[in-house]
Amino acid sequence: MGEAINLVNNFKVEKVMFNCGVFNDLEKELIKVLDKKYIKYYSCIKELNIDNNKLYFLNNSDYENENDNSSVIYTELNNHKFLFMGDAGVEVEEDLIEKYNLNNVNNYK
Repeated sequence: MGEAINLVNNFKVEKVMFNCGVFNDLEKELIKVLDKKYIKYYSCIKELNIDNNKLYFLNNSDYENENDNSSVIYTELNNHKFLFMGDAGVEVEEDLIEKYNLNNVNNYK
């Protein structure tokens, strides 16, 4: 998140996805830049279609720890299951694995 404004100012960005929860000061500053550049942004989305693939945003709970509110993304590509945990911790991992029955993930980051 720390370099998001720099990325938006130096690269073509079409949309920005925020995690669930209240916006922190850094996110509020980024939103000002996004508004100025007319870049759409979304918060707490459930899924995103990219061509014929879907990304599922699994973490839509509001934890007290900002890292635990990280977007957790699950997808399947070429019969491989991917789970990207962001900065979410062990508690979130355990909650989501149980909630979505993710016992057979091939690639975990």
